[in-house]
Amino acid sequence: MTGAKFEIEKFDGTGDFGLWRVKMRALLIQHGCEAALEVLPANMDATAKAELNKKAHSAMILCLGNKVLREVTGETTAAGVWTKVETLYMTKSLANKLYLKKKLYTFYMPAGRRHTTQGVIDYVHSDLWGPSQVESLGGKRYFLSIVDDYYRRVWVYILRFKHEAFGKFKEWKQLVENQTGRKSGLPKTFWAEATCTAAYLINRSPSTAIEKKTPMEMWSGHPSDYGMLRIFGCVAYSHVKQGKLEPRAVKCVLLGYPEGVKGYKLYRLDNESPKIVTSRNVVFNESVMYKDTLKDSGADQTHDQEDSDDEDAGDQDHDQTPDLTDYQLVRDREPRTRTKTLRFRDESNMATYAFAAAEEEDTHEPLTYQEAVACEDNPKWKAAMDEEMDSLKKNETYELVDHPAGQKLMSYKWLFKIKEGIEGVHKPRYKARDYELEQLDVKMTFLHGNLEEVIYMRQPPGYEQGNKSPRQWYRRFDEYMLSNGFKRRSYDSCVYYRSYAPGEYIYLLLYVDDMLIACKSKAEIGSTKSLLKKEIDMKELGEAKKILGMEIIRDRSRKILRVSQSGIDNGKSVQMPLGGHFKLSLKDCPVRDCDVERMSKVPYSNAVGSLMYLMVCTRPDIAYAVSVVSRYLANPGKNHWEAVKWILKYLRGTANVGLVFGTNRGNHVDVTGFVDSDYAKDPDKGRSITGYAFLVQGCVVSWKATLQHVVALSTTEAEYMALTEAVKEAIWLRGLLEELGVELNTVAVNCDNQGAIHLSRNHVFHERTKHINVRYHFIRDVLEAKTVEVLNSSRSRFGWLVSQAQPVSSFQPTYRVGVLPPHLYKRRCEQLMSVAKKFFDQQVEEKRKVMRNEANPLGYCDTEVTKTVREWKEVFDFTAGVPMVMPTEGDQTVEYANQWPDHPSELREACEEYAKAVQKLSSKLLKLISMSLNLSPNRLEPFFKDQTAFVRLNHYPTCLAPNLSLGAGRHKDAGALTILAQDDVGGLEVKRKTYGEWIFVKPVRNSFIINLGDVMQVWSNDIYESIEHRVRVNSTRERFSIPFFMNPALYNVVEPLPELISEENPAKYKGYHWGKFLATQKQ
Repeated sequence: MTGAKFEIEKFDGTGDFGLWRVKMRALLIQHGCEAALEVLPANMDATAKAELNKKAHSAMILCLGNKVLREVTGETTAAGVWTKVETLYMTKSLANKLYLKKKLYTFYMPAGRRHTTQGVIDYVHSDLWGPSQVESLGGKRYFLSIVDDYYRRVWVYILRFKHEAFGKFKEWKQLVENQTGRKSGLPKTFWAEATCTAAYLINRSPSTAIEKKTPMEMWSGHPSDYGMLRIFGCVAYSHVKQGKLEPRAVKCVLLGYPEGVKGYKLYRLDNESPKIVTSRNVVFNESVMYKDTLKDSGADQTHDQEDSDDEDAGDQDHDQTPDLTDYQLVRDREPRTRTKTLRFRDESNMATYAFAAAEEEDTHEPLTYQEAVACEDNPKWKAAMDEEMDSLKKNETYELVDHPAGQKLMSYKWLFKIKEGIEGVHKPRYKARDYELEQLDVKMTFLHGNLEEVIYMRQPPGYEQGNKSPRQWYRRFDEYMLSNGFKRRSYDSCVYYRSYAPGEYIYLLLYVDDMLIACKSKAEIGSTKSLLKKEIDMKELGEAKKILGMEIIRDRSRKILRVSQSGIDNGKSVQMPLGGHFKLSLKDCPVRDCDVERMSKVPYSNAVGSLMYLMVCTRPDIAYAVSVVSRYLANPGKNHWEAVKWILKYLRGTANVGLVFGTNRGNHVDVTGFVDSDYAKDPDKGRSITGYAFLVQGCVVSWKATLQHVVALSTTEAEYMALTEAVKEAIWLRGLLEELGVELNTVAVNCDNQGAIHLSRNHVFHERTKHINVRYHFIRDVLEAKTVEVLNSSRSRFGWLVSQAQPVSSFQPTYRVGVLPPHLYKRRCEQLMSVAKKFFDQQVEEKRKVMRNEANPLGYCDTEVTKTVREWKEVFDFTAGVPMVMPTEGDQTVEYANQWPDHPSELREACEEYAKAVQKLSSKLLKLISMSLNLSPNRLEPFFKDQTAFVRLNHYPTCLAPNLSLGAGRHKDAGALTILAQDDVGGLEVKRKTYGEWIFVKPVRNSFIINLGDVMQVWSNDIYESIEHRVRVNSTRERFSIPFFMNPALYNVVEPLPELISEENPAKYKGYHWGKFLATQKQ
C-alpha cells in the first residue's frame, strides 16, 4: 500500500484529473478493492463489505491533496469520495465530457397543451401558405388548407391574394355547418333567444341600402357600439353575491342582449332559479360553447363543473402562460389545486378592494335612462330625476332654443348614484377643542355658477326639454362668502373662517358640494346655515359622520374624534406593509409583448390609485409601501403586482386602524415634525427616500414618503435634502394655523443627522456641498429667521417609520406593546456600565482569578483573537441562563457555570438584572422579525427554548498606536441576534456592501444597536443579511460596551425556513447543526 501510494502523485485539484482517475482505479484493482466503487452484492457479508470499503477509502484518501481532501471530508465511503471528486473535477477534457454524458440527469419536459376532439369540426387546423414565386395557371400565389381534427378531412382553397383567406374561411365554415348541423350547440328550445339575437345583430350591421350605415345608427342618430358583442351560446360567468365561503360567480350561457338594458341575457347552468337572468357583471370564455359543457359530465352535472375544471387544469402544461381573462371569477376562496391556470383567481380578492375600498353594493345603479325606467326602483329614480329637472328650472339654468346652424351640441348623460350612508365599515377619528362639527350638502352644485358664454346641449332623455360648471360654482360661492364677512385662507383656498367674538372663530371647509362647519357655538352654526340657504339650495345632514369616504366617530366623554377608512372583506392578512423579500426594480418590468399584454389585464393602476387615496387620508403606515409600487405604473410586472396584493393583505389585518385627534393641552399649540431619509434605497438610480411626519399636539396631521429628485453622495446629503422638504411643510403648517388664529408655541423639526443640521445652519461655502441644488439651501434663511427650529434628536421616530416599511404597531409607543419602558433599560444599562468599570479598573492579578480556560469558557479574558489577530481589549463573559450547556466531541454536552469575582460584589446582581431585561427585549424583537417575514409572531420562538445566549462586558483601553490596532477585527456575528449597548465614546464601524467602505456608527444615548447574525440570514434565506463590522480604538478615551448574543438551542439544525422557499426563491443554504458548529468554533 505504502509503495503504491508514491507511484501516484496526490491530486490537488489542478492537474489532469482524467489521468489521475485512470491511475487511481488501477491502484484499487491492484489491491483488490475496486468493487467498493460500485454497488456491492446483497448477499455479501457485512463485515467483508465494511473491510473492503475501508481499504478502498483509505487508499483514495492517501492519494488526495489537502485542498481536495477538505472538500470530501464528509464522505465516509469510497463510492462517496469517488463520486464527489468526479462531480467537482470531471469537467475539462473532451474525454471527461464524454464520460460524464452517461451521468447527465434526465429532466422532466412537460407535455404541451392537450385536447381531445369529441366530434366533427369541433377542432380544425388551418394554414395559409404563400406567396409562391411562380403563379399558378389561374394566376394565384396562395393556398389555404383546413383539416378537421376529428375525421382528418382536408379542404384546400387556392387564393390570388392573402387577404382573401378570412373570407374563404367564413365560406368554408358556413358550408360545413350546413352539412353537419354543428353550430352553437344550443338546444332547439332556445330558438326564440336566437331569433332576438339575430335581430339585434342585423340592426347593428351595415347595409348598402343606407350607405353602409347600420339601422340603429339611422334610427337613433348614434353610432353602434360593438364593445359588448360576444359569441352567441358561449360560456359566461355572472357575478353573484353569496356567503363569504361561497363562489362569487355562477356558470351561464349567453342567450343575447335585453332591449333597453346595458347587460347580457344569460341562462344559468346551476340548479337555482330563475334560470334566465340579466347581468352586466359578466366574464366570458368565448373559446368554450354550451355543447362543450355537456360532453364529459352531461347536462345534469353542470353545477359541479368547476371541480372538474380544476382537475383538468392539473394535467396541462406546467410552463404555459396563464390566462388572465377570468381573474374576476372567484373571490375569497383558494383554488383546490395549485395550478397555473388558476393562479389569478384569488387576485380578484384584492382588486375588489383596490377599485373602491369596498365591494359594490347589492343596490343596483342603472347606467342608462332606459335601464332606470325599466327597473323595479323606477318610482324612486323618476322622483330623483324630477327633482333634478325642477332644480334646473328653479335656477334658470337653461333656455329652450332651436339648434343654431353651425353650433356643436354638447353630449349628455344621466348619472345614477345611490349616495352612501354611514352604515359602512369606515371608522374615522377627528377632534378640535370642543368644536361642534356639522355637515352640509349642496344640491345641484354646478348650477350655482354663472357661465361666461353660451353652451348648447342636447336635451336629456325623458325630459326632452348644462358643463364648465365647477369653476363657476366655486367663483360664485367664493364671492358670496367673502361678501358676508368670511375670509378665505391664503394657505388653503377651500377653507373659510370668520371671527364672531374675540378669539372665537367659525370655520367652513368646502370640497365641491360637501361642506364641514366647525364652531364652538351651535347658534353661530345655525346662523351660518341660514346665510347659506339664502343663496344656495342646501341639504342639512346634521352632525358630521362621513366625508369623502372617511367616517367620523366622536367620543365626547374622552374628547376625541376618530377618523379611518375600511371596507375590505375578511381573508388572509400580513403584518408588514411591504414584505422584506420584495426587492422591486425596473428589472421586474415585462419586456416581451406577450408579458406586457398579460399584465395589462391586471388592475394595477386602479389598485395603486386607491391605495394612494387611502394613504393620503388616514394611513401614514403605508406611505413608504405605496411610494414604492407607484414607481412602476407605466409598465408593472408580476412582482410589482404581488407587492400591491401584499399591501392589500396588510390592510385586511389592520382595517380598524385610523387617526386619533384629541384636545389641546393648554392655550398654545405645538407643531412637531420628524424627518429621516433612507440612503440610496432606489435600486434603479440610487436615489434616497425622504420621509417626514408632523404632529399637532401629538396628533399626526401630515406625512410623506417619496424619492428624492437627485442622487445624494452621502447620508448627510440625503438627510439634508429630506430636512429641506420637511421645513417647507413646516412653513405651510405654521402659516395655516396662524391664519386660523391658533397661538403656536414652537414649530420644530427633529433630525437625527448632525452633519445635515450643521449644513443647514452654516452659510460658509463647502467644497463637498457645491453640487447640491441651490434651492435646498433656502432652509438656512428660514432657520436664521427662526420661523422653524431644527432639533438634533435621536427620537426622529415618525420620519423613520414613514421612510421605511414598518408594521402599524411601530407607530405606537414602545411600552404599549409589551417591552420594558425606556427609562428601565437606561437605569440597568448605566448601572452595569458603572460596575463593569470598577471590575476592569482592578489589578490584572485580581481579574485573572476568574480567568476563562479550557475547563470553562466563561469569565475574564485579555487575549481575545479574531482571524489570528489579537484584539486590543479585555472581556468578561457570563451566561444569561444558568448553567450554560455547550457541546463537546460527538453528541456529548457539558455544563458551564458563571465565574463571579469577589470584587466588586455588586457585579453579579447587576449582570443578572441586565440579562433578564435584555432577554425580554430580544423575545419581542424576534416576534417583530417574524412578522416582518410574514410569519406568525411566535414562529422563531421554538428555536430558543434551550437557548445558548450569553452577555459580554467589553473594555477597550486607550491605545498609543490606534492606527496599528483594532479593538475587534472584522467579523460577522455567527448567532441569530446581537443587542449592543455602548457608551458615548464610539468605535464601531460597519462595512457597506455596495462600496466596501467602513462607516462609523455614531453612539446614540439610551439606545441599542441591533445586529442580525448569520443564523438569521440563513433562516430568512437572504431576506435579512448579516453585516461585517469591526471596532476601532483611540488614544484618548477608553470605551465600554455590552453585547448580548442571542443564539438558538444546541439541537437545532439551521436552514432556510420552509415558508420562505419557493420555486422562484429556492433555498440558498444547506442546513447545519448549531451544536456541532459551536463545538468546532470552541476547538
